[in-house]
Amino acid sequence: KIEGDHETFLVIRVMRADLVRDFDGYGRMDPYAVVKWVENSGEEWELSHTRTDWNGHFQPIWEHTCRGKRYPGHGQGELNIEVWEENLIGTPSFCGSARMKVDNVLGEKVLKAAPPGEDIVDVLVGELHDFVLFNENVKVGSIHLQGLLTPASGRRNSTLPAITTVDARLFDSPVDRVEMSGGTAPFFRLTLKNATPDKAASYYIGKDLSRASDEVDFYEEANRTRLKRGGGGLVPLLDFMFEYGGVIKIRAKDASAKEPPKELLVLRNLFDGAEKLRLCDIKMGQKTSQAGGQ
Repeated sequence: KIEGDHETFLVIRVMRADLVRDFDGYGRMDPYAVVKWVENSGEEWELSHTRTDWNGHFQPIWEHTCRGKRYPGHGQGELNIEVWEENLIGTPSFCGSARMKVDNVLGEKVLKAAPPGEDIVDVLVGELHDFVLFNENVKVGSIHLQGLLTPASGRRNSTLPAITTVDARLFDSPVDRVEMSGGTAPFFRLTLKNATPDKAASYYIGKDLSRASDEVDFYEEANRTRLKRGGGGLVPLLDFMFEYGGVIKIRAKDASAKEPPKELLVLRNLFDGAEKLRLCDIKMGQKTSQAGGQ
């Protein structure tokens, strides 16, 4: 066994899907996928959430990398992958799901290269595997996944970037979910235990990391860039960005007893100290408006 704290992490990549049924009554489908971890007890919790592939229709492409999770070992752990259609009006439509063992996502090649009970030194990348999507026992398509095993963050050749951690003891626990209209990422109220004149109790807000796994690397890179000497170019624009404190693990009030603590991005709460906000929302991308958006 390799000496030291070299835990192995599991990383799941949701690449794409092939659907054979249209779940949108009008126009082209806009699919997204939800990755759920299945505990030995059968209880499920959300590990990650892809973006919506607007107009992806029957062949959505996500190439989404889930945040790493400690690998439980050979023969342990299952995943439940759900594909949904993001309706412009109303709630999303369920397309189908696939449930599989983690070992089947990693594949025989990776399992042989990672002896049970031993830590790995290099990143082990599995092949692309296809899994059938079912909706009420009817095949509706397939989803393409890839599994990786990687040394814990901090290793020289690890694919997991270092993440700033926030001490959960700074905040009241458990935390309440914020009721919102619009958007897909859940937010939670963070209340500082020891407020100061500069930082009120509601100074920060928490954003569910499982719906923002692509954002955390950007925030970390922005913080590192700020610390570099002689930063030029567009670096001054970072002062207009959300203040980012790191990632916190904290329990949510609406979580079940067996559900693990939520991982939340700790961000500046724009509502702190304000009675009413006036916002300018600038959207960039494939789709820049949605019915009912705020």
